Amino acid sequence: MDLRVKVTSREIFLFSLHHYYHSVPGFISIGCTILAWPAQPGFMKARLALAVVLIACTQPFVLYRKAGREALDPQRSKETHFKIDYNGLRVHQGRDKAVIRWKQIIKAGKASDIYVL
Repeated sequence: MDLRVKVTSREIFLFSLHHYYHSVPGFISIGCTILAWPAQPGFMKARLALAVVLIACTQPFVLYRKAGREALDPQRSKETHFKIDYNGLRVHQGRDKAVIRWKQIIKAGKASDIYVL
């Protein structure tokens, strides 16, 4: 089976958003906020809550702008050609080539409409 794929800024954005909110830095930021909450006086709790809301609201916009810049990169915007056969997965992008044997693929999953091997 042959597939041709061109990654758009939308896919990069969705992957980045999923990765940010499901990774260690995302959990650490939420954990630090929860741990710091009881020790703060009233006005600092308001500031802390405002900072959490601002970060949660602005981070998607930051990731979207970053995804747009990455999609304009000539190396990332090239079409990728996948060939799936009994030996594994062959990938070609521009002059670069790779062969991924089926034994090398440990896990496959879906993250925000994107399949990840």
